[in-house]
Amino acid sequence: MWSRMRKNAFFIVFFAVFTFILFSDQERNSPYNRIIIGDAKAYYAYLPAVFMYQDASFEFVNKIEKKYYPADGSLAKNFMNELPSGEKVNKTFPGLAILYAPFFFLAWVFSALFGYSTDGYSSPFQFAIALSHIFYFTLTLRILWSILTSFQIKSVPIFFAFLVLTFGTNCWYYLVYDFSVSHIHLFFLVSLTFSIFMKWLQFRKPHLLGCVAVLLALIAIVRPTTVLLVLFLPFVLLLTKSKIYWSPKLMFGQIRHLIPFVLALSFVLFIPLLLWKWQTGKWFVYSYSNERFDFSKHHFLDFLFSFRKGWLLWSPAILLAFILLFFCVKKDNFKTVVSLVFPFLFIAFVFSCWWIWTFGMGFGQRPMIEFLPFLLIGTLVILNKFKHNFILLFAFVPLLLLSLVQGYQVANFIHIGGNTTREEYERRFFQFKQDAPTFKVTKNFELLVRKTTGKTEVNEFSPYSKSVKVSVQNSTYQVIKIVTQVKSAEKKPNLQLVVSSISGLFYKQFSLSEHVDLDFVELEFGAKLTKLASSDTLFVYVWNGNSKSIAQINRIEVEFFRERKLSSNRKLRN
Repeated sequence: MWSRMRKNAFFIVFFAVFTFILFSDQERNSPYNRIIIGDAKAYYAYLPAVFMYQDASFEFVNKIEKKYYPADGSLAKNFMNELPSGEKVNKTFPGLAILYAPFFFLAWVFSALFGYSTDGYSSPFQFAIALSHIFYFTLTLRILWSILTSFQIKSVPIFFAFLVLTFGTNCWYYLVYDFSVSHIHLFFLVSLTFSIFMKWLQFRKPHLLGCVAVLLALIAIVRPTTVLLVLFLPFVLLLTKSKIYWSPKLMFGQIRHLIPFVLALSFVLFIPLLLWKWQTGKWFVYSYSNERFDFSKHHFLDFLFSFRKGWLLWSPAILLAFILLFFCVKKDNFKTVVSLVFPFLFIAFVFSCWWIWTFGMGFGQRPMIEFLPFLLIGTLVILNKFKHNFILLFAFVPLLLLSLVQGYQVANFIHIGGNTTREEYERRFFQFKQDAPTFKVTKNFELLVRKTTGKTEVNEFSPYSKSVKVSVQNSTYQVIKIVTQVKSAEKKPNLQLVVSSISGLFYKQFSLSEHVDLDFVELEFGAKLTKLASSDTLFVYVWNGNSKSIAQINRIEVEFFRERKLSSNRKLRN
């Protein structure tokens, strides 16, 4: 047993380190730092909807939003799409909920035993979903280790490659900062499918092929596009020097062994149909509404290389892996390298045709994570044929560090994932602090009112600064701009710039924590006033977030603008 523990020490330490990072983040209890956010709200909601609330409309989410998430709606997620016939449906597929399920039920038991709320969204449930990411990723590394050692690759290069895979790509970002997507779980499913398929090629046992079919079905109901992994079939066959052959005698002889797996496959594929029927009364729906692929408008080169969200630019370690493969091409491995590279290019092209090719914010091109096992295995196996070529792995070290820096920058909004320009990338290269925010009002708006308040301090006993009070009765205010000068001796004080109203119809909050320094820094914020009542009063002030933060505010200046009215002559000219 001790020898087995020592053999698995890397994976135990890996899991322990990331779990420690997860539970040491005290800000997880803040409504602004929940784990179940974004798309995870949609994936996860199937579990409480079915097992706790029996609510096909997912109306319970509205109560959960008010209980656990910010009142300003900054973390709200509307995942219910309306069909042309009027019914509403959860846009996401339910496969990820199946992978969440063991952790969901453990959190349920833990909450019941230790007095936490058993509504599905209290702290144990939130942490359980994050823990599932760490668990599945660690288990995936263990699976990949078994595959790689079967190719006679030594432990040291494997463990080094694991560090590059984890920290030299965007994987680590989705283990530390963002638990809202499905790619870590798919990374596990793809690796497990690869492993079992290799065993089937070796032993030709029918139950192994049945397991592969069931896993492919599960992958399809997590994220259907990940089924593109079948494009790597030629690569796997060339890598293992295997052939697939069928004969009537072989097929009919194995049918009875495959019957249980055919039933399991059918059951897995039936799950989304059953849930669609439960929600809408229809067996088949397209739940993603207007979100589609448009193959006539691809962004292939942008997807690979752009500063905005280029896969290879934001994960240069992957680019280096492809370069190494190119230089290691020989006559005897040419087909293997081509069969590895071509599917990646094709998959990148397909994803570049998605209606939002950047796939939102976040770090790098996240939908490519689940296909990385093929690149890892292919690169190590091909390099293993060349003497001393593992020395080249040290070339990944600076790229690994760059990935850590870039992921930190995206997580702390120094770079905005999906919206970074070349100029911003170059100017903020290795920058560890956000630029002071600015807000520009375009020339077609005119200034109506400017009000200012003087010096004030916020602390434990006086958490609110002096406020700027503005009556907006019968006003035509359309835009608000706020300029404030703040300093604090504390690192990352819990300071918020708040815009509130008596009626409660308009509420806006800006975090100052990342921008405040030891000296006064001028910060600019702004927003459109779309929810003002015809008769209301706005208050603008700094709040220390009910903490012991101490800060000095030199001034708060508030300006209101409205769009200029064009003269009748100008209207005619336009």
